[in-house]
Amino acid sequence: MDSVRFAIGSRGSITLMLLASIFSLCLAGFDASLIGNLNVVPRYTEYFKLTTDLVALNTAIVSAGQVVSGLSAGHLSDHFGRRAALGIGASIIIIGAVLQASATTEAQFCVGRFVEGFAFTIVQTSSTTWIMESMPPKHRGILMGILISSIPLSGVLSSGINIGTFNLENNWAWRSGFIVEIAFPLFSLCLLPFTHESPRWLVYKGRSTEALAVICHLHAYGNAGGPEVRREFAEISEVIEKERQIEKPWKSLIAPRSNLKRFSYSALTMIFYQITGSNTLIFFFPLILANAGINSVKTILIVITCLTGCIFFCVITGGWLSDRFGRKKILVTGTIVMDLCLVVLAVLSYLSASRKSTAYGPGAIAAVLVFQFASYNSWMILNYTYPLEVLSFTQRAKGVAASQSLSYAFSFLTLYTIPIALKHIGWKFYVINASWNLVILAVVIFYFEETKGKTLEAAGNTIEGQAVDESMSTEERKGSLKSVTGKGEGC
Repeated sequence: MDSVRFAIGSRGSITLMLLASIFSLCLAGFDASLIGNLNVVPRYTEYFKLTTDLVALNTAIVSAGQVVSGLSAGHLSDHFGRRAALGIGASIIIIGAVLQASATTEAQFCVGRFVEGFAFTIVQTSSTTWIMESMPPKHRGILMGILISSIPLSGVLSSGINIGTFNLENNWAWRSGFIVEIAFPLFSLCLLPFTHESPRWLVYKGRSTEALAVICHLHAYGNAGGPEVRREFAEISEVIEKERQIEKPWKSLIAPRSNLKRFSYSALTMIFYQITGSNTLIFFFPLILANAGINSVKTILIVITCLTGCIFFCVITGGWLSDRFGRKKILVTGTIVMDLCLVVLAVLSYLSASRKSTAYGPGAIAAVLVFQFASYNSWMILNYTYPLEVLSFTQRAKGVAASQSLSYAFSFLTLYTIPIALKHIGWKFYVINASWNLVILAVVIFYFEETKGKTLEAAGNTIEGQAVDESMSTEERKGSLKSVTGKGEGC
C-alpha cells in the first residue's frame, strides 16, 4: 500500500488527507445544525413528546459523550496514530447515526447522541492534529482553514435537508438528516487507506526513515531533500527527542510548569469557545428567533440556512485575519463585538416580549448574524488551531483531548440550561452571558501568548521564553539529519 500512497503524487496525497479529515470533522457542524433545526419541526417534537427539559437533554447529551471520550481520545491518537484514530472515530459516528436514524424511543435516541458525541472528540483530536502536523508549513494555515470551514458548510447542507423534509407527513421529516450523517464517515473510511501518517508521529515512534519520506513527499514534492526539508526534519527530530526523554504520559500535561502554562492556554481557549456563546447559541437559534417574535418554521429554517452559509465564509476570512493581525487581537476584537451583539439581543428580546410585537425580529436576526460573524472569525477558528500551536508534541493529542473534555463539560451545562433560561428569564440570559464575556476578555488580554508567524516547535517554545534556532548552518542540519537517519542528505 505504501507504493500506492507515494504513487498518488504530493498534491493528490494532501487532497486525500484533507478530504478524509473533512468527511468526519464536518459532522460536528452538520449535527449541531440538524438538532437545532429539528427543535422547531413538529414531527420530531411530537414523536418524542419533547418538553423543554428533553429538548435540552437531546442537545446536551452529545457534550456528555465528548467529555467521557476525552479520557481516551488522546491515547488512541498517540498509540495507534492520527490516521488510525480518525478511522476509529468515524466508525463510532456511524454507529451513533444508525441508532438515531432508527430510534423508536427517546432513550434510544439519547444513546445514539451520546455515542456520536463520544466519537466527535476522537475525530476532532485526530483530524486536526493529523493535518496540523502533516501539512507543508507554508500551506498549513489555509489547509486548516479549509478543514475547519467544512463545519459550517456542512451546516448549510443540514439546513437545506431540513427545509426539504420538514413538511413531510411522516417520520422521514426528521430521520432523513441522520441517514445522511451515515454517509460522511463512510467516505472518510474509504479514503484513509490511501493516506500518509503524520511524520511527527512517525518520528515519535522511531520510524524516522518513513517520516523523512513522508515529509519529502508532502512538503517538497518528492524532491531529494532541499535545505528547507532538512532543516524541518532536523528541527522536528531534535524537539521530539528532547520531549521523549522527559515524557511522563499524563503528568506531562501539567509538569514542568511551562507545560502547565501550555495546557492552560489550550483548555481556556476551548472552554471560552463554549461559554462565550460561540458554540452554543447556534444550537438554539430557532428558539432565539421564536423569542424575538418569528414563529414560521419555514422562515426560521431559511434564515438559519443563510446564516450558516455566511458563517462558512467567516471561517475562511478568520484564518487569514489571525495570520495577518495575530491571535490575541482577533480574539479581543471578536469578543467585544459578540458582547455588543448580546446586549442588542437582550434589548430587542425585552421589547418584543413587553410590547408583544414581531417588529423586532429582523433586528434580532441581524444581531445574531453579526454575533456569529465575529464568533467564527475569532473563537471558532482559533479553538481548533491555537491549542495545537501552544502544546508541545508529547502534549498535543492528550492535551487537545483533555481540553475538549473540559470544554464539553461546560458545553453540557450551557446547552442544557440555555433553553430553560430562555423560557424562564428570557432577555436576562443575554445580559448574564455578556457579563462573563468581560472576564474572558480580560484573561485573553493579560494572559494569552501570541503565536503568529511561528512554526509548531517555535510557537510552543515561545511560552518558555525560548526559540527554535532558525540559523543552524547547512552542515549542522546535515549532521543532525545523519544522527537520526544515518544519511546526510534527504529523501
